[in-house]
Amino acid sequence: MVRYSSPKDFSDTIGSRAKLFKNRRIINNRSKYEYMRIDSHIFQIILIGIIFIPMFNVLNFSSGIIFLIFLGLFCGAIFPDTDCKESRIFKMKQDNSKIGWQSSYKEYKSKRDAQNRYNAFLFFYSSVLIILGNIFRYILYYPSYFFVFLINKKWVKEDSLQDEHRGISHTLLGAFVASIFFFILLSLVNLYFKTTSVSLLIIPTLSFFIACNLHLLQDSISKWGIKWFYPFNNKRIYGDYSAFSHDSRIIYFGLSLIVSIVLIFFLSNYIKNNFQNLFFIGNIILPLVLVILSFGFLFKLCNIKIES
Repeated sequence: MVRYSSPKDFSDTIGSRAKLFKNRRIINNRSKYEYMRIDSHIFQIILIGIIFIPMFNVLNFSSGIIFLIFLGLFCGAIFPDTDCKESRIFKMKQDNSKIGWQSSYKEYKSKRDAQNRYNAFLFFYSSVLIILGNIFRYILYYPSYFFVFLINKKWVKEDSLQDEHRGISHTLLGAFVASIFFFILLSLVNLYFKTTSVSLLIIPTLSFFIACNLHLLQDSISKWGIKWFYPFNNKRIYGDYSAFSHDSRIIYFGLSLIVSIVLIFFLSNYIKNNFQNLFFIGNIILPLVLVILSFGFLFKLCNIKIES
């Protein structure tokens, strides 16, 4: 039984607990309605990877190395959202919309077959996300959480990071620690299948870490934002974007990435044909510039701020 030295101690304790539960409720509500969809994360991060393909070609990367890069990007796009059991990663996606009345049976059958093919794709896609999500949750997220818990229990207890969206996986420290566990996971898989050398596994590990940070950049535009430097700094970087209010600004970002892909392939060929001496450095700098400009455009649209 807890003893209190005075009525003031009792009221202070009750007040602090009420504040904690209120903060948890606010966090859950905001994270429920204001985060980006996992599909947007994956699609846009893969687009960013495509922007860098001319750079990979200039650096003479083999198709195997490019595959490892995109494997890391795909996994890194998923990982941060494994912090919450309610994440869309863990939900099966299906199109259950009714086709409705059609002018002919042939037209109805055509639309039904198209819907069945789409649902078959969604089943495969959702299954991959659910399997990888659970693997990353137990092998990457929980060890990362436990690592921070070992450093300082107070950090974890104060913010109730476990099983909560925008937890430790949405921080630079969490992404870094998870990348180490991701490398260990790849090494164990490679130990069994013996598909590549251990040194090459650094490549998907780096792209995994980069994708995690791209995911955090994307989430920084939401109203709840990201505590990038937690637990060392509690300041949030946030915007005014909400994924559940038909906000079209994220579509503009996707379009800017597609335009960047067209531009990079056009400019790469133009530089190759007209400025041979700038071909190497141009194909390294241009992708970086285009991605930075795209994110700058997104941040401007979403009014990014740093919590004071």
